[in-house]
Amino acid sequence: MSRTFQRLALIRGRTRASMVVLGMLMAAGTLTVTAPAASAAPAGCTTVNGGNFAESLCTEGTGQHRVVMVQRHFLYPDVPDLRCEGPWMPVGLTSQIDCASEQVIALTVQTLEEPLIFPVPTDMMTPVPANTNSPRIRIPKPAGLATPVPVDCFRQKFESLIVRVSDNKPAYVFVVNVRYCVNRTANFAIITNFEGDSRLVGAKLEQIVSLKNEPATTTPAVGQIAVQIALQDRIEFRACQDPNTQAFCQTYIHTFTGSVSALTTTGRFTFDPVA
Repeated sequence: MSRTFQRLALIRGRTRASMVVLGMLMAAGTLTVTAPAASAAPAGCTTVNGGNFAESLCTEGTGQHRVVMVQRHFLYPDVPDLRCEGPWMPVGLTSQIDCASEQVIALTVQTLEEPLIFPVPTDMMTPVPANTNSPRIRIPKPAGLATPVPVDCFRQKFESLIVRVSDNKPAYVFVVNVRYCVNRTANFAIITNFEGDSRLVGAKLEQIVSLKNEPATTTPAVGQIAVQIALQDRIEFRACQDPNTQAFCQTYIHTFTGSVSALTTTGRFTFDPVA
């Protein structure tokens, strides 16, 4: 068999294989086609003739489209024409297919009114209501803390439990610890410790791809005396329905902000567990 005929056979086989895979995905429920009451055939469609590949794109309507390129062999016109069909794609995404390097005799777009529905995840994780009213626990003055007058020192701990939506299984906890001292008479406050972290609960869930914690920051810095001190921490969490291929992922951001004021001798904190 000549190299040209081998190329034609390979492309035909690839096109048939693409349709078989698409059929398997639809049969397995990974890819479904539904026909809602209100649907419209794609419109605003354009094509790209790349010589040995083709593309189509439709920007209006609610249905599906695919590109079809037909080629004729330069040296053997009696050989049946080669038909290259791209995959069905929804409006807004490109249908593309590679073909042979032969004479292009037709390039068209096929459309269907029924929309092609890809699986889109609902939220995979959700927080249990955060503990935003952490008790203010009095603690001893830290060893080595030098202050001009006696101070009152406290600890506050904030936690937010994140669970998997599908079965309410605990995933991890976002934890913030604050230790500070104040003196209302002398009108100053000092942060002795401020940290934020994430803690897995039990075995790591397969959807969890990454947990990234930014360094907790205070203004002024930890250990510096001021009338009022601002605190901020941020954790970014990423979960994927398919962690192996990184498909259908969602990113969650936790933020913690607050301030400690000598004027009130208490901390004022805002804990936003998922943004």
